[in-house]
Amino acid sequence: MTEAKELNWYFTEFIKILITLSLPAKEQFEAYGDGSIGKEMAEDLKAYYTDFKDEFLENGQILEIHKIKIDKLEDFLNSKNEEFFNNPEELYTNADWKEIRKMAKECLKLLKLEHLGIQTTIVNEPSVDENGEEVMFQIIQTQIIDKSENHEA
Repeated sequence: MTEAKELNWYFTEFIKILITLSLPAKEQFEAYGDGSIGKEMAEDLKAYYTDFKDEFLENGQILEIHKIKIDKLEDFLNSKNEEFFNNPEELYTNADWKEIRKMAKECLKLLKLEHLGIQTTIVNEPSVDENGEEVMFQIIQTQIIDKSENHEA
């Protein structure tokens, strides 16, 4: 993969996590499956935005005004403790998750991407672990869709 294609891939993954952060809790669970979803979303924002934001800026994928707004979302997430992220019920009940969703929606709007959504496909594949025990692997695939026209973006 060329450097430009790789950066575009990271940018697409960043947009997916921004969309996911803007979704209601039920849809966040659908996008991530079981586990510490809040923690996974925060880790994904770091992996797909924090580590590449300067390159996104240099490449013109975001502007300084976008970076400032997204950095506020990032800072808000970074201000939370481990317990906040590890309790999946918090996604439904904690007012800070409502604020995170609102901030993510504002970022998407500023980027003029508020019309985008994600479509999630989950495939459960049976397998055998190293001890010979049957296990189920969950493969989660997401793709960006245009909500306004109900087709891929």
